[in-house]
Amino acid sequence: SVLRAVREMTVAGMACGVLLTPYIAYQYQKLHTWSFVKSNGAFELYLGNVPDFQGVLTLDLFRKYHPMANADEYRAYRDMGEKAYIASRAAVFFETFDPVRFAGLSLRRCLHFFFLFPGLQAGSLLQHLAYSLRGLALLAYAAVVFRRLRPLDGLIYAYIFTFAMPFCFMGMMYRYSFPIVPVAAILWARVVWELAAHVKGRLVRPSAR
Repeated sequence: SVLRAVREMTVAGMACGVLLTPYIAYQYQKLHTWSFVKSNGAFELYLGNVPDFQGVLTLDLFRKYHPMANADEYRAYRDMGEKAYIASRAAVFFETFDPVRFAGLSLRRCLHFFFLFPGLQAGSLLQHLAYSLRGLALLAYAAVVFRRLRPLDGLIYAYIFTFAMPFCFMGMMYRYSFPIVPVAAILWARVVWELAAHVKGRLVRPSAR
């Protein structure tokens, strides 16, 4: 029932709150500002949308813009402190914001999240093929069980797309999509099961006549 669903969602939300609150409080104690888990989210947004790169994180981008690979950026980070440094880079993002370019980069990042291997360096053909399986699982599953999709299937897709959405707006790396790999593997298992059952049914039917 609707009431039961609301109750379960409320309980789940409270459980998440209990788990996250200590870390949020720890960040506030360290940074002296409130931040919801991802304290450098604004910097990631800036980094993934710098004007001279194409939305996917590369070694060249890190060398030019990231404090861990660029000495000038590190000194700015050290002298300004994390809070001020992130705020300054967020200001650059908003000053240079182009909605058309941002939408194009977001679409590109979405494709990379699910299908195109966004390695820091050029990957092998095997890496590209293996990486694309996580996105192809969503398409194959929907195609095979389209007429028998259940509410649970909708929740699975909602989980995947809700998790993926933030990475469609900031710089992409292949490791960001790792958490959906187990779910994609389960979807592939169901696809194989359904196809095997279909083939078995076609083979058994003529002999049963």
